[in-house]
Amino acid sequence: MTRERVEALRALLAENPNDSFARYALALELRSQGNTAAAHELLEMLALDEPDNHAAWFQLGDLRASLGQLADARDAFEQAIAAADEAGDHRASAEIRAALEAL
Repeated sequence: MTRERVEALRALLAENPNDSFARYALALELRSQGNTAAAHELLEMLALDEPDNHAAWFQLGDLRASLGQLADARDAFEQAIAAADEAGDHRASAEIRAALEAL
């Protein structure tokens, strides 16, 4: 989207640095704007802070794969699968497995 959206998300995070949704949304927005380094940092911090967040692990794996970091992508996808399985989200788990197999 736009720079305004990034600024709005950063403002939300300034108010509440632990807002998972804002962190995730900001990472995806930054990635869409080509700022992969900042997106990677946000996704990695979110995934490590919330190991059960399979969406964050999946996006981290997908970003790493796009950067050619295949071993690290594989690790993130495996974490995502474990988190999705633990949550009983079989659909997400299957989608992540497909992404892992496509590496």
